[in-house]
Amino acid sequence: LLLLGIVGLLLIYFFTVRDLPGHIYTPAQQELLTYNYKRSVSQLAPTLNFVTADGMVAAPGMATLMPNGESRVKAILNARYEEEQGVSVTVYDLTFQGHYVLTGSPASTTTVELFFPFPSNLETLHEVRFLVDEVEPPDANFTTRGISWSTTLQNGEVRKIDISYKANGANSFAYGLSRDQRSQIDIAV
Repeated sequence: LLLLGIVGLLLIYFFTVRDLPGHIYTPAQQELLTYNYKRSVSQLAPTLNFVTADGMVAAPGMATLMPNGESRVKAILNARYEEEQGVSVTVYDLTFQGHYVLTGSPASTTTVELFFPFPSNLETLHEVRFLVDEVEPPDANFTTRGISWSTTLQNGEVRKIDISYKANGANSFAYGLSRDQRSQIDIAV
């Protein structure tokens, strides 16, 4: 009997809490919360393709983007609360700065295609900079999806790449890395 009573209370709790936002927030407030939830910025790391002499894309490993922990990413969020229609949300102005080091294979010449993706949900994106060895390369391609650039690295050649932009976001910020890169990058928020 006690077990049935506990199960009954859990069911009542589940059905009460499941629809709780509908009882607390007006439809306009729910729409505002959903809109701001979708504005969370999630930045992915740059991707590399290694092109062989015959034009085929080779397996990664001939060049590295983050050797010896030299690369750094810095995300500065100037966060604040904004209240609209009686709902308070966290919004921020984002300054993203990525400093990457691209190193060619010591054994051969390597053609590398770099792609830096912009988050797909950005409403604002401004002051975008892409520098290679402190100079903007004329062959860099800027689109709303991201920045693409191709170069040929001589044996052991090192290129310093700086990518920065400013944008607006809400709720949270994430920078995606593969598991083996987490120890090679610092993120300051």
